[in-house]
Amino acid sequence: MAVVIITGVLRELGPSVQEASGHIGSTHYTYVEFEDGRILRNISVVGGLQGKLDAALEDEGPVELHLAQGGKKSDLVIAIKGSDGKTFAVDLGGGAALGYITIAGAVVLGIFMLPLFGAGLLFLWFGWRTWHGLRIVQLARQHVRGLAQAILV
Repeated sequence: MAVVIITGVLRELGPSVQEASGHIGSTHYTYVEFEDGRILRNISVVGGLQGKLDAALEDEGPVELHLAQGGKKSDLVIAIKGSDGKTFAVDLGGGAALGYITIAGAVVLGIFMLPLFGAGLLFLWFGWRTWHGLRIVQLARQHVRGLAQAILV
């Protein structure tokens, strides 16, 4: 559950599925292949970074992909540094208050519903998954804030 930086020359972007929810779209790739043979599986790209990843594929120089790992379904590209030295990152703004309220509610319901045939375990699991997702976003947000001269898209 950390942010990793992978450097290399992109060779191929695998089949993708584009999703749109509200004002932000995302693209999910089944794989991303580098020239040295490394393959990253289940990679998601959010918002404006999609165009930057396409441009990095056309670029023949090495690129840096900053990936937030730890998601259940896929890793998330949070920043791309091209061979020209420019770093583009996703804006992970927003508060976490609603997430903490959801966690507190799930824990309280879980404790009170535990005697009811263990139904409280479902709420406790939901609270843990919410906390886990919130922690991934916080680590990614800290990483993006630490990138010098990153252009937020």
